[in-house]
Amino acid sequence: MLVSELYPTEKRDIKILKDVGLLTKKTVLAHCCHLYDSEVTEMVNAGAAITSCPYSNILFARATVPIPYFKSLGLKISLGTDIAGGMSSSMWTNIRLATLQDRIDSFSPRAHSPNPDSAGVEIAKENWTVDYKYAFHLATVGGAEALGIESEVGVFEVGMKWDALLVDYGLEDMAFDTGDMVDGFEKFVNCGDDRCDLLFFFFFFFAYMLVLING
Repeated sequence: MLVSELYPTEKRDIKILKDVGLLTKKTVLAHCCHLYDSEVTEMVNAGAAITSCPYSNILFARATVPIPYFKSLGLKISLGTDIAGGMSSSMWTNIRLATLQDRIDSFSPRAHSPNPDSAGVEIAKENWTVDYKYAFHLATVGGAEALGIESEVGVFEVGMKWDALLVDYGLEDMAFDTGDMVDGFEKFVNCGDDRCDLLFFFFFFFAYMLVLING
């Protein structure tokens, strides 16, 4: 109510945030399913980022974040859970739903939101999709970039801080066939759960590197 009282004629969040000096490189906004292109540009210029919460967005906003398109405009995107925004607060659930969100977005030609500067202009589709690997990237590297700490966390490299989850993808009651590392990683991302977790190495609060072993 306070915001609407202070800005009775302004209906768009990005402009208000910019006007009051809150659109900066430290700004991370959740959801952002209905951004205008001009607003994405403002965020990119400010160094701001968004956190897509697929479960919450699909369930409550009945909308999706067009990740490939927003990325093509230079926007930093991470992945989140919205905590209680759905039936699961698990990041794994939202990693899986990130791929579904991308497919939903591709069901029909996407047009601009009713932006007075470009109403009704159709946007061309990007020629790549969010797969399980890129969804995992959003949950790790994407988050580090959004928070401005990508030089410290987000990838498994010498000198970086990281967490590690030791995973058994050979459990008898799970539909995992033995295979190479890439196959095992894909199967765990898409089908695994906490029954597969053997050991968690905690060194920092962010970024997971899965070490897969054959049970």
